Amino acid sequence: MRKDVLKEIERLKVMDIKINFAELGRKMNCDPRTAKKYYLGETIKDRKKVIKGSILTEYKSVIEDKLDNCSATATGIYEFIKSDLKYLRNHKFIFILT
Repeated sequence: MRKDVLKEIERLKVMDIKINFAELGRKMNCDPRTAKKYYLGETIKDRKKVIKGSILTEYKSVIEDKLDNCSATATGIYEFIKSDLKYLRNHKFIFILT
């Protein structure tokens, strides 16, 4: 929600001035429909966060084992996992080992 547009609308309401939404949109650099929504008091619904699991979570122990015991490179681990995952052969993915 843009606080600057909302404050400007409140200021115009207090001054009892008829609001021209097109002019307000140009002045505040927003869409006139957005300014009208704020004037009418419509609020924006909060979006739900989608939590996606990583493909690599099941390979975390393998990655840690190869880093600690075998001192494998990231490319070597990537190739190992890529050969193990049949459905990722046509997809590219990059991961950072920390």
